Amino acid sequence: MDAESNLIVVIKRTKMAVQKGIVNFTIGTEEPFGTLDRNASVSMNYWGLHPEIFEQIEKGLHNFMKLNANNPTAECYIQSTVRDVIVGGQMTVRIIPINDNWFGVTYKQDKPMAINAINA
Repeated sequence: MDAESNLIVVIKRTKMAVQKGIVNFTIGTEEPFGTLDRNASVSMNYWGLHPEIFEQIEKGLHNFMKLNANNPTAECYIQSTVRDVIVGGQMTVRIIPINDNWFGVTYKQDKPMAINAINA
């Protein structure tokens, strides 16, 4: 994030989990690939987007479908398009900082932890 709270880059991390107080993530493997600073800004995929970006998202989706026509488990991430428009200088994305704790809600087994986090 820059001095004006604009997002500089988006990096999609998968299979994030807090293990022994450390936030680990993987990149296409089951073993932890790296760690994330617990104080780093993260998104829980709650985006408020200006209508102008949807043309870019549509183009990205068409390209994704062409590249992954034979891969039924491939996932198209909005973050990829957001990253491309930021890096390309086409748009800026403002971060609205909050002080809440991150928690994952990707997998079925995340549900009890997510409920506890919401109720806390």
